[in-house]
Amino acid sequence: MLERQVSLLRGINVGRANRIAMAQLRAIYEQLGCREVTTYVQSGNVILVSDDEPGELSRHAEVALALEYGLYVRILGRTHLQLGQIVAGDPYPAAEPTQHQVVFLSEPLGPGDLAALGRAASGGESFTTINRELHLLQPNGIGQSKLGQALSERNLGVVATARNWRTVPQLHTLSRAQG
Repeated sequence: MLERQVSLLRGINVGRANRIAMAQLRAIYEQLGCREVTTYVQSGNVILVSDDEPGELSRHAEVALALEYGLYVRILGRTHLQLGQIVAGDPYPAAEPTQHQVVFLSEPLGPGDLAALGRAASGGESFTTINRELHLLQPNGIGQSKLGQALSERNLGVVATARNWRTVPQLHTLSRAQG
């Protein structure tokens, strides 16, 4: 069954590392048999239709990017339905979009990691875990966030990639079936 989904690439086109043109990224997904492939902004959001489930497609795309371009990036996928659940379950609806970030995870975090993140939160910061997503509320901004810093420094043992709240509903909208 064809399913609309989004691939979220971790750490591409940030600084000088892991640079790839969006046309090249689309071509990789088309070579993997995906259809209706588009990208959103330069930070690694690919909207597509595939017969493969998101985890399987992510693994294939990781290998293809490594073989074709020497890029070793991790990829997480979510279906349109999953993105809709994330948007509908927004734990911070009154927050400014610039203060709300969603960290997509390959697996839910364990109690020890969650406790450590809780200790790092300061200045009104908080987080909520829902399934395989970690919603961060960072009222002093993402760049000044102690919670965000702790998250990036801590070895979580899972693949994680973050998107700001403006991007998440947009990806849900873009992944809606056409027609």
